[in-house]
Amino acid sequence: MQFTTEYFIDQEKYFSLILLHINAAFCIGLFAIIGIGTMLFVYLQFICGMFKISRYETNIDTVIKIQIINRTIILLL
Repeated sequence: MQFTTEYFIDQEKYFSLILLHINAAFCIGLFAIIGIGTMLFVYLQFICGMFKISRYETNIDTVIKIQIINRTIILLL
């Protein structure tokens, strides 16, 4: 066996149950790590999207101000 654990039972007699327990614990841990990594990736994409939206709104305000200034100049001429 790769992992040294103490189950306080006869490890030769219950080898298959111990192996099942180790495999189940490994699969559960692997699914947890994959799930957490996926959620971190989704959070990162969400944060980047929110920054992109906020930058877009800032650009829109600048464009609107430029348009207002241009129309004022045209009206004055």
